[in-house]
Amino acid sequence: MWSNDFWNTVITVIATLFVGAFGYWATVSVSRPRRLMQWHENLNADLLRVDGAVTVMSGTATLSEPRLLEIHIKNAGTRDLVVADFVNGDDSLIFDCGAPIVDVLLVKTNPSSTVAPDWQKVNSDLHVKPFFIVKGQSVKFRILTDGPTEKVKLKTAQILETQVRNQPIPDFTPPMTFKEKRAMFAVLGTCAILVIAVPIYLTKGMQGAYDQIDQLKRCRYWDVHDPERAKNVCPTPTMPSSTTFVPYH
Repeated sequence: MWSNDFWNTVITVIATLFVGAFGYWATVSVSRPRRLMQWHENLNADLLRVDGAVTVMSGTATLSEPRLLEIHIKNAGTRDLVVADFVNGDDSLIFDCGAPIVDVLLVKTNPSSTVAPDWQKVNSDLHVKPFFIVKGQSVKFRILTDGPTEKVKLKTAQILETQVRNQPIPDFTPPMTFKEKRAMFAVLGTCAILVIAVPIYLTKGMQGAYDQIDQLKRCRYWDVHDPERAKNVCPTPTMPSSTTFVPYH
């Protein structure tokens, strides 16, 4: 009932749709790896801007060079990271704050329903203890140190098959990249073409099949009542195969 051209068109459209979907998936997978942790130093501020004007104390101790740091980490991949992924236990994720840590003043996790990690300070090192961090979750550590100005450094990152990158972390979900948008529009465009073209082609194919049936009916009539016209207009009869069935009414 359907011609080879019809099936070739359908197969081509489906294959194009599949290739577009695969291209979109590949683009997103490359731009957003499955296992990726980001970290960044958001703040590194001197609390004594004018010598002798302010005294900062922790308990009974006076701090000579107090600084306020903020370290931001995020599971930026597409997979959750579980406790077992921290392959070196409490020493799997360590940040060097550059000066002795006085205290960790705040640990804030986003979304708020997620688990905040425990931590341990060892001189200038902040050990982030293993914890379950869901995809998209971020954690901020606000830290008080006492010492000279130094940039925070990532000392150790031993997380199973996970990239750890130092890059700014926005407080909102970043927009799609140009490559992701282009791939998505390619898939949507192919879907739109498929939705519009296939019904049209199906309608034309069905009409063509009905026209062929009508022509066969006319030829059958002319074979009996007007053989000369049937000879001039109708196709030359051929031997049907055993599976061929042409309905006549």
